[in-house]
Amino acid sequence: MREYPWNESDKSAKCRVRRAGASYYLYVGDLPDVRSAAWFLRKGKRVVASGITSERPTALAQVEHAFENWTSKDWRVYG
Repeated sequence: MREYPWNESDKSAKCRVRRAGASYYLYVGDLPDVRSAAWFLRKGKRVVASGITSERPTALAQVEHAFENWTSKDWRVYG
């Protein structure tokens, strides 16, 4: 898997990645009071994948995996 230019703070992490002429935004943030993390993947203004997991390192891995899958022609369904 390739390196992602994460901009991390104490409560969140985000990055912007360009692939095939499109910009994608990956975001992970801690959820307050529930000790878990949420993540989402946007293409432009459209959220194309999202999820909730128990901790931020897992959320980082999940959003990177979702990005790799979304930008793979083998995975995408057209119609």
